[in-house]
Amino acid sequence: MGVVFGNINFIDETYNYQFFKDYCLAKKIVFEDGPEDKFISTFNIPDLQIKNPSTETEIKGLSSYIEGMDKYGFEINVVGIAYPFYGEEFPHHVDFYNNMF
Repeated sequence: MGVVFGNINFIDETYNYQFFKDYCLAKKIVFEDGPEDKFISTFNIPDLQIKNPSTETEIKGLSSYIEGMDKYGFEINVVGIAYPFYGEEFPHHVDFYNNMF
């Protein structure tokens, strides 16, 4: 199973630490935070939909979560993406791994 992650590029500044914290509280999603630094690290967000912007294909894994800070930005992580989908959607990751050995 595969893992992918990347920076989230928001075009709307309302998506920030407070937005994620409020969302987690409302949806009863477990998270850890540091209010003084406006840092948040969520656990799995079951309703989170991640799509490839080029193909609109949904990327599903066993767990998807968000972490980051207002000051430095946020990152999304998807863990447990099944094969063969992982290899089809992320062939560059598979190639990189295979070329390591």
